[in-house]
Amino acid sequence: MGFKEDITEKTRLARELDSHRHHLEELVDHRTSQLSEALKKADAANVAKSSFLANMSHEIRTPMNAITGLTQLLKRDNPTPKQLGQLSKIDTSAEHLLSIINDILDLSKIEAGKMTLELMDFHLEEIFDQILVLFKVQLKAKNLRVVIDTTGVSGWLIGDPSRLRQALLNYVGNAIKFTEQGTITLRARTLEERTDGVTLRFEVQDTGIGIDSNKLEELFSPFEQSDVTTTRKFGGSGLGLTITRRLAELMGGETGAESESGHGSTFWFSARFALGHKTVNSEKPDIHEDAEARLRRNCEGATILLAEDNAINSEVASGLLRGTGLMVDTVENGVDALEMVRSKEYDLILMDIQMPQMDGLEATRLIRTMKGRQTAKSELPILAMTANVFEEDRRACVDAGMNDFVAKPFRLKELFSTIDKWLTRDKPTDNIVLEVHRPHRKPTSQKMTAQLIPRL
Repeated sequence: MGFKEDITEKTRLARELDSHRHHLEELVDHRTSQLSEALKKADAANVAKSSFLANMSHEIRTPMNAITGLTQLLKRDNPTPKQLGQLSKIDTSAEHLLSIINDILDLSKIEAGKMTLELMDFHLEEIFDQILVLFKVQLKAKNLRVVIDTTGVSGWLIGDPSRLRQALLNYVGNAIKFTEQGTITLRARTLEERTDGVTLRFEVQDTGIGIDSNKLEELFSPFEQSDVTTTRKFGGSGLGLTITRRLAELMGGETGAESESGHGSTFWFSARFALGHKTVNSEKPDIHEDAEARLRRNCEGATILLAEDNAINSEVASGLLRGTGLMVDTVENGVDALEMVRSKEYDLILMDIQMPQMDGLEATRLIRTMKGRQTAKSELPILAMTANVFEEDRRACVDAGMNDFVAKPFRLKELFSTIDKWLTRDKPTDNIVLEVHRPHRKPTSQKMTAQLIPRL
């Protein structure tokens, strides 16, 4: 008995299948290679973008520092009332421009994945107090009443207070901008509390012009406002709400808004925090004493070395510091800074990062190796003073041995406060008792009205 089978077609199909299999392997290898190459290009683009942003930040902030600094120096030089008014307008315009620059850079950092959150203990009341101080002039000009409601919310939290404050500032700034009369309410409520943390909802409610409900969601998109006429009348870049949404997402929350045209608005966001506690060295910032007066009182006669290669910025910084009673020597690069430190004892160094011959990071590393600079108690405070404001720049400063960071263009309060903190870190502090007047709470009321007058 015999069998016969024509295997021609089967062989052809097997060869074709084998060819497809090999072709598929080649195709997969090709696609994988393409994806790998695309990933490398994307990473290179991110690096290039970060470098570009860092460079643009430096190039923009350096002349801005000269504008704001020279304005402050001129305001201290007994100008006429007319000149003082003009200088104040320059200062206000520069602050507005700087806020737009900061918004653009912040949004770029978030989109590039460069925004990181710090974790530290802070008290929620401090955040609200700082916001009221920052907006005191605008609130008083419009005669707006402010109500703060934090009923049932844990005071001490662990999170990033600066980013929380930034998110709230965006909401409060908009509320003041679009409210001509009435009340602005800042509210914090507990959404969820567990052993490992708490989720809070922050609300800013106003009695302003309101927004059509069908336009609310698009407000959180970049460069969007509810009406094209809004920008002409009220100003603004349209980035504040977008940044608040991204910050809320970074903090494990979300954002939203409720409004009706002509009946005010409520903007809210949620955020997740760990439960904090008062630390041994925690001090509530003294928002009532002027930073310059405090620096003059605590540190008059202290010797400062300023390393800055930009002649205008060196003139600005040294002029402002000498005006507070500090003794200031200036150098233009890290090499000269090393020579000055070898030949003279200083109480503090302000060190620019980008300088010719030797940059500030290398100069700091070499100073830290000098004899007598090793112990923490006798360590010479070195503060970075630079227009590079990205997190990697801060880490590089810390890694090099720097103690703190002052960003350009520096605000006088921040500059003076930071210097005062490091010059007085080993000195006993006076116990200054401030009596804070707040309205008496009725038993049935859970709200607290913040006084916008100076508190004694």
